[in-house]
Amino acid sequence: TRVGSLYRLLHSLALMVSEGDRIDVDVWLDVPPGLVPAEVLEHRHRVKDEVEELGKNGTYRHGLIRAHVWDQHAGLQGQWYDAWDASIPGGLKEDTPEIGLILEDDLELSPFAWRWLKAAHAAYGQQERIAGFTLQRVHLCAAKCPDLNGGPDGAGGGFLYPLLGTWGFSPTARSYSRFLKWRRSLPPDFKPHVEGLTPTEWYRS
Repeated sequence: TRVGSLYRLLHSLALMVSEGDRIDVDVWLDVPPGLVPAEVLEHRHRVKDEVEELGKNGTYRHGLIRAHVWDQHAGLQGQWYDAWDASIPGGLKEDTPEIGLILEDDLELSPFAWRWLKAAHAAYGQQERIAGFTLQRVHLCAAKCPDLNGGPDGAGGGFLYPLLGTWGFSPTARSYSRFLKWRRSLPPDFKPHVEGLTPTEWYRS
């Protein structure tokens, strides 16, 4: 567990402008594959207690902050796929009203991240063609065209672009619950190749 980077992320969350909204945080701590040594498990639970202390001592004031230790190795994909679903009693559903945000521990947020996400979901989140939003500055043009260098010319503020931005991804509950259902129906050896996309070529190599 990269504790230093995790605490840096949590500190940036604590400094975020909440606009009076409740923003709960769930931190999921992975464990190594196979039989987990007792000292590793002990360390994860120590980190769990330290993370939750941030809410108790007033460092994080926007809502609840909870930490969880996976029962078995989840891996990067498992963390991504299952953390939001596992954070909600009864699981994620299409009509779950909360806005979710998936963050890896090596990120830091702008103080205005919540303001932007809230506005984006309010303006576009009900559209069927929208799967979610990202806090990531767009650089990659996925279909072998020149890099976007932050966005198309003349885009101004936010813009729509058909590519998943994994750094600070905020899917809609509708699209993500459908995605999880689809993903769980696939065989274990399924490879998510999309012909013509640069990320598919990276994945294959």
